[in-house]
Amino acid sequence: MTAQDLWDRASRYQSYWKPRGGVTLSGGEPMLQLDFCTAFFSLAKAAGVHTALDTSGQPYRETPSFLAPFDALMRVTDLVLLDIKAMDSALHQRLTGHPNESILQMARRLSAEGKELWIRHVLVPGITGSEAELRALRRFLDSLKTVSRVEVLPYHAMGAGKWDALGIRYPLAGVRPPTPEEIRRAEKVLGIAKW
Repeated sequence: MTAQDLWDRASRYQSYWKPRGGVTLSGGEPMLQLDFCTAFFSLAKAAGVHTALDTSGQPYRETPSFLAPFDALMRVTDLVLLDIKAMDSALHQRLTGHPNESILQMARRLSAEGKELWIRHVLVPGITGSEAELRALRRFLDSLKTVSRVEVLPYHAMGAGKWDALGIRYPLAGVRPPTPEEIRRAEKVLGIAKW
């Protein structure tokens, strides 16, 4: 499918979008296809449509070969929805298979350049919900200038069946979703009301 094919399909629903509506590219990981995302968002911007990129930030690299296409994408991106799964890099590595330094670098860079950010944190009881982890995330959020929204996303195990179907051990087997009280506590530590 080309970017034009996707735009033709998406733009058919434009009459349903509220005046502030738009299009969001998510995944998988959309930054694995920077040129396609840029082409699609360019079509949206030409039509006056708001664009949002929903990303884990993990592919980000501060190398010329990555930054040139990334910067082109950011020129046609209005909002970045960025997942920060863990502030402790070793914990992030254990959860995702990758350290978090590139994600934090990307957030700092986008903030310095004035790009609007929504930060999302998946709350996994016993893993990402410790007081120390949440306070570290709060300090990081306070260092960014363009965060307009912070969300706590409660962990759920709805995807566990897919792992089972593939014959792969689900790494968070036995982890329970957070209670409403744990969610409220995380929101309080993160200062959700501020955003």
